[in-house]
Amino acid sequence: MPSRDDTGPSGSSGDPLSVLLVEDHPGDARLIREYLRESQAAVHLRWEQSLDVGLAALDDEQPDVVAVDLGLPDSEGPATVRRCADAAPTVPLVVLTGDTTFDTAREAQAAGADQFLRKDELTPTLLIRTLRWAAARAEMEAELGHQTDWIKSIAENVAGGLFRCVSDQGIAYANEAFVRMLGYDTAEALLGTDLADLGATARATERLRTFQHGDDLPTDVEVALTRADGSTFMGLLRGAVVEDGHRDTTYRDGVITDITDRKQRTDQLRLLSEAIEQTKEAVLITEAAPLDDPGPRTVFVNGAFEEMTGYAEDELVGRTPRILQGLETDREVLDSLRAALEAGEEWEGETVNYRKDGTPYQVHWNVTPVRGPAGEVRYWVSVQRDVTDEREREAARRRERNLLEQTQHLAGAWEANVDTGVVVWSDKVYDIFEVPPDEELTLERVAQFYSSTGGTTHQEAFEQCLRHGESYDLELPIVTAAGTERWVRTVASPVEWEDGRVVTVAGAVQDITERVRAENTLRDQEARLRGLANTLPGVVFQFYVRPDGTYGNYFVSEGAEEILGISSTPEGFYDRFVECIPSPHRGRFEASVERAVEDHETWRVEVPFRRPDGEVIWLLGLSTPEQAEGELVFNGVLLDIANRKRAEQALQEERDRFVTLFSNLPTPVVRGTVGEGKNTITVTDVNTAFERIFGYAADTIQGEKLCEFILPSDQDTAVEINEEVMEKGALQLEVRRRTADGVRDFQLQAASRARPNGPTEIYAMYTDVTEQKHRERELEEAKEEAEAAARLKSAMLANMSHEIRTPLTSIMGFADVLTEEGAEGDVRRFARLIAQSGRRLENTLSSVLALSKLEAGVYELDRERVDFGQVVEETARMLHSQAEAAGLTVRVQVPDGGAEGWWNEGALGRITENLMENAIKFTPEGGHVAVRVDETPDTTVLEVSDTGIGMDPTRVSSLFQPFKQESEGMEREYEGAGLGLSIVKRLTEAHGGTVDVETAKGEGTCFVVRLPRTTEAAPS
Repeated sequence: MPSRDDTGPSGSSGDPLSVLLVEDHPGDARLIREYLRESQAAVHLRWEQSLDVGLAALDDEQPDVVAVDLGLPDSEGPATVRRCADAAPTVPLVVLTGDTTFDTAREAQAAGADQFLRKDELTPTLLIRTLRWAAARAEMEAELGHQTDWIKSIAENVAGGLFRCVSDQGIAYANEAFVRMLGYDTAEALLGTDLADLGATARATERLRTFQHGDDLPTDVEVALTRADGSTFMGLLRGAVVEDGHRDTTYRDGVITDITDRKQRTDQLRLLSEAIEQTKEAVLITEAAPLDDPGPRTVFVNGAFEEMTGYAEDELVGRTPRILQGLETDREVLDSLRAALEAGEEWEGETVNYRKDGTPYQVHWNVTPVRGPAGEVRYWVSVQRDVTDEREREAARRRERNLLEQTQHLAGAWEANVDTGVVVWSDKVYDIFEVPPDEELTLERVAQFYSSTGGTTHQEAFEQCLRHGESYDLELPIVTAAGTERWVRTVASPVEWEDGRVVTVAGAVQDITERVRAENTLRDQEARLRGLANTLPGVVFQFYVRPDGTYGNYFVSEGAEEILGISSTPEGFYDRFVECIPSPHRGRFEASVERAVEDHETWRVEVPFRRPDGEVIWLLGLSTPEQAEGELVFNGVLLDIANRKRAEQALQEERDRFVTLFSNLPTPVVRGTVGEGKNTITVTDVNTAFERIFGYAADTIQGEKLCEFILPSDQDTAVEINEEVMEKGALQLEVRRRTADGVRDFQLQAASRARPNGPTEIYAMYTDVTEQKHRERELEEAKEEAEAAARLKSAMLANMSHEIRTPLTSIMGFADVLTEEGAEGDVRRFARLIAQSGRRLENTLSSVLALSKLEAGVYELDRERVDFGQVVEETARMLHSQAEAAGLTVRVQVPDGGAEGWWNEGALGRITENLMENAIKFTPEGGHVAVRVDETPDTTVLEVSDTGIGMDPTRVSSLFQPFKQESEGMEREYEGAGLGLSIVKRLTEAHGGTVDVETAKGEGTCFVVRLPRTTEAAPS
């Protein structure tokens, strides 16, 4: 994939140089990109990793320069160059290689390369200059090939070799210069020759062939040509297409200029430029004229000159070197230079110049003329050197000598002879070191006074003074001859030399013990204060403003680096701080500082601050001013209040949400404050729903007592409600309030909020429950009516039971008597039918009574430990005769160990009996009824299945409803009241169980009862 990169600096003037780089090694490509960026030149770079893709890129756009690696995997050596040259004949070609041999360079240039660069010698400056030279040369040669020049040059007396060729006829015309250039005797010897036959290289042959036969006419290209004697030369080919008057024949007119010498000069210039680039001296080349304003223009600078001045090459070339001059540039030196230039003489001098950033520097330079063939001055070459440091060292030596002389007048003086080792002290020095005045001193003896703590430093400085002539000025501790510890300032300089060697050193000593002690005390105090400031939260600072308007910081605590992310160095701290304040807030911040300085008032500001890592925090700045020695000093602190700001923002958002919610709730809401007597609520705000439902506008009720507007006259509970809300903090109850539609019922939700600096707030929400209360009253009345009906039904059933059972008992008794006493015939049959109908009626009556008790919740379900298996077996024995009479087989399966649980035994018997009777009733003769009891860890299961008639599964949902059978009405097939299954379901659910049924028409039915098996007696 191509990589595009605009490597030039922003703000570069002119179009960027367009470069196509064909390089298979990503590392080398990145290096070239970095070199182009370091050169500060405006370059548009496109990188391709293979030659084929690079050649295809030339079809998309024509760059100013092509830079290609000779070691590509899909090509090799000169073949790479030739393919690139053939693909873009007019684009200059710069070859890159890691090969260090000159043969490779010659082969590449012979194949068509314009420039040759070794990768191991690349520098940013060399790379960009080579690319520019190649592009500039192509541009120059393009300008030389303008068609107008050709028209003017078609004559026999021109220096260039003119010719005309036709695609299928070869050379049709050649001027004398063309004939001589190719080494032929006459033009006739060339006529009819195919132009391509004159090429000395494959690349040149192809270019000449394209010129004569191709559709796209290559022009302004370099071609290698062969003379008649076999020698070769380099020519520049330019041409144009000309049609005859009838447009029947197309001619190709061309001119070839011998550029062999120019090519050699270009190569020499490139080598010279590379050499100049490698030198550490700053080199400047200018035109010879004009000497008057604006002065001669710069044509070349090397990298050292760019580094010395701070200007890039493209900022200097084309401009006069006078841009380096300034206020301190010596006018007399410039006048001397002007006189030498006018005389065409060499010159050497020294003055002050200025770098791009405005800083001055001392420069020493010489100027040499470059003359043309006629001796005329064509260019001026200047080699310059920055001698600022050297001159400062010389000035420092002068200052040190002066300081030594002055110090010797103020303190004790001494002198030491290096050869003899003898040291001479003044009386003051003897007093400082507490040495007797008559004691002879040597260098070794003097060194002993410094040996305890400062000896090494003193000895090294003294040796540097002897070896290099460097003066020294030290503050060191000593131990005197009397054992006293002192601090001294000792200075020294060489004063006598012999044969380039220091032989005498003179100096001075001053007792600075008291000053050092005071400084140490002050330093300890400052350290303690600094330590205290660095432990305080925030950024502690001391900011000063002087009468002349200058300002700065004496101190900034280390918290600046942790909290602000910027250096705590006092110098420049204020400017660094202001730069990090977002621009919309910067003016407000600076205005607050100016106001505090002008009014000598306390400074306080809250401002956002953008850390270098991009995080934005909020700072609170606090400071108090005081006058100190003519300065206004602000001692203050910067606190990180980002969390507080976030909390404030969150609180504001919460308030906005509350206001939105408060205003748009469909339920009336009142906010008020409790009066001093706690018996009134003064309204502070109401929402829109309150205005609509209660009929009071917010502005008419605000500040008024709430109860005077909405409390009905027949209620006086407001005080109690207020007190209860105050006591409990929250309250919910039903109240009646006066609304725009009259008195209505509301669910009141009230809450109180104590405020530290104000009366307690009350929030009351009124939910209208009038309709709900109305429905509840209707339901209560319906419930009471239903309960009365249930009681009436129970009484009726009880009376029916008594009224029916009494005559029924007599009927069944007389029927049994008739049967037992041997009635015969119809009488016996009628007696049996009467008894059978009586028992049926008794069962129906018992079922109705049982269902009634279950529905009324008065059925006795006292529980005891019961074996469900035993209940099932007893029920099966009781119904055995009934099943046998119906011609059915009954199978019973119960667990061997029994199935015990806490149930009502009568209820279990009734469930089992009803299910088995149901199965016997609806199973045809010859069928089967299966009864099984099983257990799970928590449940006992009763399963009753038959092979009877079954039923429609869609009727199962109504199967357990009272008085429901699949066949109903007078024409129903089976007898029964339809209460058995209803009783089964209610008894099962009374035990906390479930009953399920599976059935299919004509296939049978299976009932499954699941009862929880409790381990202890449960309440009925």
